[in-house]
Amino acid sequence: MWQLGLLGKTTGRLIAALVFIIGIGMANKVTNEYKQELAKVPLKGKASLYGGGERLNKKTAYGYDFDKDDPTQAAGWDYPRDTRLLIKSTKTGKSIRVRVTDIGPNRDLYPDRVVDLTPAGFRALGHDEKEGLADVEVTEEKRGEGKTGAELYRAYKERRKLKARKR
Repeated sequence: MWQLGLLGKTTGRLIAALVFIIGIGMANKVTNEYKQELAKVPLKGKASLYGGGERLNKKTAYGYDFDKDDPTQAAGWDYPRDTRLLIKSTKTGKSIRVRVTDIGPNRDLYPDRVVDLTPAGFRALGHDEKEGLADVEVTEEKRGEGKTGAELYRAYKERRKLKARKR
């Protein structure tokens, strides 16, 4: 540390700031690599059926037209828009590939649910729509851009809190 004293306070602070910034950059790189590796591990949980009467002829949270007859549409809480997922039923062994086009299920309310599937997607896995829930493994194949449903929801709640405080 005595060497920094010889360089002067300003130069020493600049060097310390540079070391700090480089450290943050390396930490972000490690975090991103960790996330990529973690995405390769199948997430086990429940797939829930969504798309009842209230969803017909509506847009998804990401602006897509909801189609209950499209087995490739899904809603994911932990995945950003347009993420490609491989869903495998642990009961039937059947798999489908889907794209995240909506937000849900809320993992704060339903911690065991990992994805929502359309009725067509539910049938494609070999499940009866009357079951409502199916045990699945979800593997992320290609991550989409942007924030996850969870991040968007938390930001929305924070904005509502701020608005309430201003009133």
